[in-house]
Amino acid sequence: MVTSIHMNHLFFKFTLYKYFKFKITMKNKHFALIAFLALGILVKGQQAPNVGFETWTNPSKPDGWFTFSTAGFVNLASKDTTDKVEGTASAKIQTANVSFQTIYEILSLGTADFSFNNGYRYNPVFLPFRPDTLFFAYKYNSPGIDTATAYIKLSKGNTILAEATLNLIKSTAWNFPFILLTPKYLNADKPDSILIQFKSSKVRSNFFGVDGSTLNVDNVHFGYKGNSTSTLALKEPTIASIIPNPFSNKLSIFNANNESATISLFNALGQLILQQPFTNSATINTEQMQQGIYFYQLSNSIGTIKSGKIVKQ
Repeated sequence: MVTSIHMNHLFFKFTLYKYFKFKITMKNKHFALIAFLALGILVKGQQAPNVGFETWTNPSKPDGWFTFSTAGFVNLASKDTTDKVEGTASAKIQTANVSFQTIYEILSLGTADFSFNNGYRYNPVFLPFRPDTLFFAYKYNSPGIDTATAYIKLSKGNTILAEATLNLIKSTAWNFPFILLTPKYLNADKPDSILIQFKSSKVRSNFFGVDGSTLNVDNVHFGYKGNSTSTLALKEPTIASIIPNPFSNKLSIFNANNESATISLFNALGQLILQQPFTNSATINTEQMQQGIYFYQLSNSIGTIKSGKIVKQ
């Protein structure tokens, strides 16, 4: 699979090269240069396939992803056209009691192979780029004590370059967390494959989740912001707030611990556009910021206090 996709990628680039070589004349050299620069920017910020979960050839899984429901033995994954944050749909996976046992659902980027001896083997997708951040949106409900998870692994061959797991707590509203990948890379190599997985329950020991736990996932995408020096682990928001949201000309930040903290703002591509220390509270002038979606991170000396998405009107 990797070889096939790689060859298609090379063929695509070679075809473009021949096209532009044929088209370049003294009259359109500047146009061709701009086109190649645009292609380079596009390649640098490549995203995984169907990360908005818009396409569902199989009603039990989005195209380019694997779910247990694909086999038809359970029905725990579906396209949710009502509860979403962008586009036309989100992916919904659930945990349920089936045949006197609790079964959690998994949403895994790529494909999977099954054997009775080893169970499922998850196959990653080809992605020869080095993203800095993983962004996504989620909404999680459970009738009991349960936690969903998000997992990402970037590899080169059999070597794992970066790996991270984030617990997703219950929330009746959509959350917009992000996982900083740059500090998790073990070396400077560029990956050749990536695996992203979401589970409707956090599996541990003999615990396979709570019947009725439901996870919606949407708008999964990478940020390519260059250099990131943060080594802070993400924690759940508890003691800080950032208002208003949506905002227009200013943002107000409050930290109930009355201690030194830092606000970091990222644009939709994951690029750091502002970083400002403050104590207890701060006000940021946002008149020069363009309208659109931004991500923020509030952190102190211990770790991340809160993170999420804000919108400028």
